[in-house]
Formats: sequence, structure tokens, C-alpha cells
Amino acid sequence: MQVDALGECPRTFHVELFGNLRVAAFDIFDNFTMFRRMLWQFTESIRTGLPAIPPARTLEIMQLLIAGRVSRAENREVHLNEFTI
Repeated sequence: MQVDALGECPRTFHVELFGNLRVAAFDIFDNFTMFRRMLWQFTESIRTGLPAIPPARTLEIMQLLIAGRVSRAENREVHLNEFTI
């Protein structure tokens, strides 16, 4: 996470995604709508009893984060199949 103190400038939520093939950047100026959608997804999840994000995907993301921490701490390349949750 990076926090910039830019002084007088429009508020923005900046997201950068880095992949093997390209990098993408998005500026989100309407934070209220983004937050409202998140609350809607949460209430739908409660109403339907279905998670907004499949549990398998959540576990995959956790493995990725753990692999990143291990890679940095041990200064080596790691693979997701090294970690089970």
C-alpha cells in the first residue's frame, strides 16, 4: 500500500494490477458507489447464503500471499503447490 500526501488534488482510489503479460492501472473517483456495491454484495451473500467469492478462490489467494512472503523472506522462487491451507 502506498499513501501519497499530494495536497490539493481530486480524491482518487488508484489500483494497479501486475501480471505476466501486462500491467493495468485504474483510477476510481467514485468511492461511494464502490462502497455501496460492496455492501450490496455483502447483503446478497447473507440473503442467499452463498459467498461472494468462492472459498477455493479465497484459499488460492491466501496461498499466493503466503508464497510471496516466503519468497521475500527466503530470497527464492516459490511455487503455490508448496503451501497447503
